[in-house]
Amino acid sequence: MASKANRDVILLPIFPKYANAIFEGKKKVEFRKLNIPQNINYVVVYSTAPTQKIVGYFKVEQITIDSPNKLWNLFKNVAGIEKNLLMEYYSGHEQGIAIHVGEFIKLSTPINLDIIEDELAPPQSFKYLEDEHFNRIKAYL
Repeated sequence: MASKANRDVILLPIFPKYANAIFEGKKKVEFRKLNIPQNINYVVVYSTAPTQKIVGYFKVEQITIDSPNKLWNLFKNVAGIEKNLLMEYYSGHEQGIAIHVGEFIKLSTPINLDIIEDELAPPQSFKYLEDEHFNRIKAYL
């Protein structure tokens, strides 16, 4: 019997520069548009090209929704991104989400998406993960 997706764990594609900053403790918030669910507890980080692997995960401390300018003012010291790039990302959006990075775990060896599911394509926005898939990822610590 197939298990259902766990609605509190998501797989999130993040550019390698920002994924590395998260796991170095320099980036303490991940900014997204309003398409991310607000009740998540964990984010599994898929580092996009050229890495194209799962590199770790982090606990979500909280989520803040506000205007891009307010998000910048609140988090500029821990944003891990330049203001002009963030404003360009949010261009045309009145609100955005800041996912607060809590405790993070970097995998000693990044893993392919097929550990989760055969022929899984990287998500455009995010993908809910099943408990068994999250457990497989945690087994690679």
